[in-house]
Amino acid sequence: MIFPLCAPDKRVVFATGPTHGIETSAGTLIVPVWMVPAEAGAPETAHHPSVVSSLYSRDGGRSWQLGKIIAKGLIDPSETVVVELSDGTVLFNMRNETGTNRRAVAFSPNGYEGWTAPVFDETLIEPVCNAGMTATEGMLFFVNPAHTRFRRRATVRISFDDGKTWSVEKILTRSYSGYSDIAVTTDGNIHILLETKPGQSISYFRIPTDRLTTGNR
Repeated sequence: MIFPLCAPDKRVVFATGPTHGIETSAGTLIVPVWMVPAEAGAPETAHHPSVVSSLYSRDGGRSWQLGKIIAKGLIDPSETVVVELSDGTVLFNMRNETGTNRRAVAFSPNGYEGWTAPVFDETLIEPVCNAGMTATEGMLFFVNPAHTRFRRRATVRISFDDGKTWSVEKILTRSYSGYSDIAVTTDGNIHILLETKPGQSISYFRIPTDRLTTGNR
């Protein structure tokens, strides 16, 4: 049970994702979470000041533990996406309100402890919003509203070097772009769910991976 980890006497708010978690190559289930600790003294249901951690299970989900909180240095980090990199390192990519309008990233050897200090990915601009991310066959796929002021211009990006650079970029829509998630299936297709009208509609995009990757590696 995870309730003891998120009981009201410990957390004012405790939220997963809202995108997907992962199972690492070591068999650990990792779910990013963000929370407002009770000791912050925030009002009930307040979303600030927030911190980021993970729920993890090493027994196939029969039991869960709360990981270490990622080091301070960000203002109100919250909705987080997770991937495992080619060397087994776990990457957290975080929404935050620090004022840079850039996604923040931190790394862990296992997804629940030993986190590096967060740094900003200068390529991954954001208006402060959720994003989607996944990894497969040595590639990282990332989608979010690529704008520093408004939730618009949803863009999918691909990295071939574990997120050090993002060499492929495709704009999905230049209009309103809210929450999203992304997956890549074994048939080579990228699948994206994107909020295209606030609280009203979600659009589905399917793009063959090779349409974006051919000639770009």
